[in-house]
Amino acid sequence: MLLSDQSLPDIPLPTGWAKNVKSAVLHVISLAQYAMVATRGWAVTAVDWSDVALDRGRRLAEHQAVTVEWVLADLREWEPPARAFNLVIVTYLQPPAEARALIENALGFCQAAQNKYTVAIRHYRAAIRAKGDYPVALNNLAFALDKQGKPEEARTTYQQVLNLDPANKTARRGLSGLDRRSGLSGKAA
Repeated sequence: MLLSDQSLPDIPLPTGWAKNVKSAVLHVISLAQYAMVATRGWAVTAVDWSDVALDRGRRLAEHQAVTVEWVLADLREWEPPARAFNLVIVTYLQPPAEARALIENALGFCQAAQNKYTVAIRHYRAAIRAKGDYPVALNNLAFALDKQGKPEEARTTYQQVLNLDPANKTARRGLSGLDRRSGLSGKAA
């Protein structure tokens, strides 16, 4: 929601800042900052490379009953809309794609270790979006999919690993396990 000049929020700003700040773009890592801005009536666009972080932000926004425009994107590559923003807050700039992939994969692994496979799958998929040719994240995704009772998706994902690395032992073992459980022994690629 954009504010009219008559309804500007009463937010103390550092000396020298314009008093008519009407909108903000906020990279949501620090959800407390986003909540503070949004609950004071500013129009907020939240940009983050992690759908997990955006989902957390959405839940907080619903709880606070505020409206936010959510954008899943790398802030370094995101093209803002034609309108100008009066304020931009960046709490943490995204790391390069390979680092994001490592971080998301590690977060997924932590969730899988706690048998939270649904959340782990989201992290693994985020890792793969960041780095599509990441066999470790693909293997982890396949394992989690299998644990969620999705053997065909797991099989397809293990096959993706073997397309990248035909000798990948983890993918071969995963396919072999799927084959044993489905009665197709000896069919692993």
